Amino acid sequence: MFSGGPPQGPTLLLKKLRGEQIDWKAIEDQHTPNIRCRGPCMAVRFKDQFSEKEWRNKEDPHCKVCITTLQEHGKTHRCSRCRCWFPRNEFPLHQIHTERHVCSGCNDKGLRKCMLCEVEKPQSQFSSTRWGQVLKRRICLECSGDRTCTSCHRRGGAEKFAREEWKKADDVRQCKDCVPMRCCKCRKAKAKGQYTKEQWKEPEGTAICNDCNRKRCGLCNKAKTYQDFDPSVWDMADGSAEHCCRECTRGRRTQGMWICNNRRCKLQKPISDFSMARATHGDKVEGNSRVCDVCIRKRMEEEAQMAMSSSEQVQKKARKK
Repeated sequence: MFSGGPPQGPTLLLKKLRGEQIDWKAIEDQHTPNIRCRGPCMAVRFKDQFSEKEWRNKEDPHCKVCITTLQEHGKTHRCSRCRCWFPRNEFPLHQIHTERHVCSGCNDKGLRKCMLCEVEKPQSQFSSTRWGQVLKRRICLECSGDRTCTSCHRRGGAEKFAREEWKKADDVRQCKDCVPMRCCKCRKAKAKGQYTKEQWKEPEGTAICNDCNRKRCGLCNKAKTYQDFDPSVWDMADGSAEHCCRECTRGRRTQGMWICNNRRCKLQKPISDFSMARATHGDKVEGNSRVCDVCIRKRMEEEAQMAMSSSEQVQKKARKK
């Protein structure tokens, strides 16, 4: 019955013994959660007299007693549109085991709500693909038309804009890529291009912009930003030997030196250390084939171990048979 527990017992007892005036009504309202049932009884009831689903219902909660009474009269399901209770045969069979139920009366009206303007409209106001979508994806023709972002000046439909931005005027509307998000370190609002893909997906208040998001290079031991690393190297462990910045790998190229294109290596080595790749792909081997001899030997050893383990498994299976 009590959500946060009763008030401090000793303090309240001392006030009572001293004869102080205690506002029992305020204490009851603070520590005893209750809401009014919107069913037939219309009574104010405590939390334990509602199911968990109905307690979360802020629109028209029904207590357990009222739901039992309705079920005894054959009204087992509530329509999610008109919010009235009906027998099971008033709903399509495919909706019985779902959370949203729409009665036959509401279905006959042929109206469905748009998620953006929140207005119920006929089927003619929706595209053929949007009409059959759930509410979270159902957008009418009026709302799905192209609109322009004031920052990047690109046009797009409702999927390009957040729901709040879509409703704004043309001179202040911004798309999802241009709506700034505040960095949790520098506290500056910045657009999508100033965050990595992973940081942009983080909730606002926890994301770190590229200027503040720093990792330590495994060679020069300096903390540098996202722009100072190759994207494939950025995800490696911070401070590891393979986690090398652009300056330590590509920025200091010297004649007669190549960079190994193996993601776990990325080190600059003499051309003589690429003899195996040159023998296979030619003297000017390029792209992902430009791998140093050390990495090729490691890969060959791993492949040999995998082949050996697979052959052992085949032999074990053959023995069991």
